[in-house]
Amino acid sequence: MSDFKATDHGTVVGFAPLTEAAQEFLDENVHIEDWQWVGQQFYVDHRPAQNLIDGIVSAGLSVGG
Repeated sequence: MSDFKATDHGTVVGFAPLTEAAQEFLDENVHIEDWQWVGQQFYVDHRPAQNLIDGIVSAGLSVGG
């Protein structure tokens, strides 16, 4: 099982933390505004999404689609 599920919606990419380690990574490393959350998923512009994925993977976590 992946730590995050990423969903490409064209101009935005949704990220859903699926594990406790994923939530801890977000709490410690990523500033997310309240308006970015929709349900259990937050959204970022597609341009910095790859940088976020690279950071997640560098931290030893996984991203699935």
